[in-house]
Amino acid sequence: EHLTDEFRAINRFPKVPCIVAGGDFHLAESVAIIQFLAREYPEVPDHWYPRDSRTRARIDEYMAWQQHNTRSLCAAYFMYVWLRPRMLGTQVRPERAEQIKDEMERCLDFIEREYLGRGSKFIVGDEISVADLLAACEIEQPSE
Repeated sequence: EHLTDEFRAINRFPKVPCIVAGGDFHLAESVAIIQFLAREYPEVPDHWYPRDSRTRARIDEYMAWQQHNTRSLCAAYFMYVWLRPRMLGTQVRPERAEQIKDEMERCLDFIEREYLGRGSKFIVGDEISVADLLAACEIEQPSE
């Protein structure tokens, strides 16, 4: 579906997610969408993406880190051991799967140590935020 001309008219990157706002504004990429929606809908409870500059900066820091770390590593593992064999019929090489899994687990250990191991309940502080939603997506994906 995302490779159709209709979808390309909405999202020039032919990827999910994307949104259409106000009928004529198209936006792709999860982090950009989250930040846009937080600005557009200030009535959303503040804990999701706080207006406090320093707290928001910590959430932004996690979202940037997540895109280059947990997102890429967890997606690589999921694609290699689950998606590609089912979609393309490829064989999983156990040694390669183990290598990808080790990299992913090191990254998840970092989250536990550096984000959750410092006495806070959530990724950034004691209230749930969009950072936790992104973290949960990545942590759960490999278990599918």
